[in-house]
Amino acid sequence: MRTKLLFTVAVALMFASCEKQTKERVNGEDYSAQFAAMQQLIEQGVEYDITTVAQQIGGTTGYWQVDAVLGYNADFSQVVTVYRNFADIGGEEPQGPIVQFGANSQIVCYDLGEADGRIVEQRGEWSYEPRGLVLALYVPQFDDNNAVDLECKLLSLSPNAIVLEWVVDGGEALRASLIPASMSKLRIDEANCVAEILMAACRDFDKESFAEALPGTWTIDSELEYDDEWQRVVGEPYLLMGEAYGEGGAKAQYLFEAEGEGVRNVQSEILGSESSVKDFTWTYDVANSSLTLTGDEYNAEYIVSGYNDDYVVLDYSNMGMNIRMVLKRKA
Repeated sequence: MRTKLLFTVAVALMFASCEKQTKERVNGEDYSAQFAAMQQLIEQGVEYDITTVAQQIGGTTGYWQVDAVLGYNADFSQVVTVYRNFADIGGEEPQGPIVQFGANSQIVCYDLGEADGRIVEQRGEWSYEPRGLVLALYVPQFDDNNAVDLECKLLSLSPNAIVLEWVVDGGEALRASLIPASMSKLRIDEANCVAEILMAACRDFDKESFAEALPGTWTIDSELEYDDEWQRVVGEPYLLMGEAYGEGGAKAQYLFEAEGEGVRNVQSEILGSESSVKDFTWTYDVANSSLTLTGDEYNAEYIVSGYNDDYVVLDYSNMGMNIRMVLKRKA
């Protein structure tokens, strides 16, 4: 799990993952590259139509994340502090929170929960006053993100970037750039956090007694696609901890009996489709932690990579993809 650090700049508290926050202040440091990068973004969108901000602020994806936060001198002629660097000139790739400027002055923030890694959200308000180019943001505290109540200047707006400008109570001048974000990537990050927590709790199981503990009824709780090294989830999950992200699909249930017999029952969620029930026999090889299911119409082999009283983690490869299937014991 990532560890968040409290960050003193209000907008970054809401928009930027504090794990990636670094305040760099070195006497005589040359921040001309950061200054030029921000100027380029400003020039791209400085002539935005102030009468259609509500329509434009959706950007290319509908979601935004902070890319950089810079501290300036009083007249904004020089960068003196880098709170968060641009990803393409040495900074880290943006991570949550992700922000969506919605209709009816509603703003929605999404982040990964500190305790369990699941996506959490909070709704707030935003408004734009064209005469002063003032963008106002208010988001209540949620999870470990502080509340934000900020008025800033919408300096630049384009499909590829938002640039905000404001001065804090102490007099420091600040600019932040936001870039289009991906909810799909956040869901993949969520899957990695959830899987990491699960594997930490069940990877060190007793392989010798696994076969005795397996009998019972289990449902598919998660299905995740991994990289070649089985280190990270690489695709947006269809099913995570019982929550389906896609439409349709099916619910699968396995009954493992102590005598080595079993039944696989797949119930389609598509209207008019029939269930599929297949009998199988199962065997477990302690030496290589493999679970084999064999039947007239159903055959499968898995590597058991995790087990506790509540979950079984089964790994297999299919059509060039590495799939981790998590079963949850049915109460």
